[in-house]
Amino acid sequence: MKIESDIKALITKNYFEIFELLPSFNIDKAILTKLYYQKQKKYHPDNFIRLNNDNNNQSSELSTIILQLSSHINDAYYALTHDLPRAITLLKLYGVELDLAKDASLPHEFLLEQMDLYESIDDAKAAYVKSKGQQDLRINTTKEFEKILTQVQNHINNLLVQLHLAFDNKYLDQAVMFTKQLSCYLKLKSRIMDELNCH
Repeated sequence: MKIESDIKALITKNYFEIFELLPSFNIDKAILTKLYYQKQKKYHPDNFIRLNNDNNNQSSELSTIILQLSSHINDAYYALTHDLPRAITLLKLYGVELDLAKDASLPHEFLLEQMDLYESIDDAKAAYVKSKGQQDLRINTTKEFEKILTQVQNHINNLLVQLHLAFDNKYLDQAVMFTKQLSCYLKLKSRIMDELNCH
């Protein structure tokens, strides 16, 4: 059945091909979101209920591949709308498999900077705990968290620019390094946001 072969072909496409986009780190997320909803509407499992009923012998297989495609579309949308998985996806397309859990090698200076930032977070957290009952001090420590967050976000923004240039010029070694650094800063950002939400 042609519909099944078309769907199976879509499942084999990479995340950019699913949305008929050229591989690029810099994408228009508004356009991506529009394409995502178009795909989900076109291939929503409910659209194939009648087709399943008319082809009882093939209904089980069709239902399975429709669900696989829907999951593939969701995975593609998530990966392309988030900077870190988009970078990892692009690296994979260029033949570079990056496992952040296994490959954490980074320059010594960068690691020292990360340690300083984590110490700043711990110091701000300790100051907040000590400020119990003292509203002025709590406001000051919250501002300190926000100051660190701004610093981290600036690093993230700079890395996104560098990643865009690295991918555009196919400087894959640089792209790998920037991707690993981005992962570190995103973890820092998450830690700071958790602290701010607790306060």
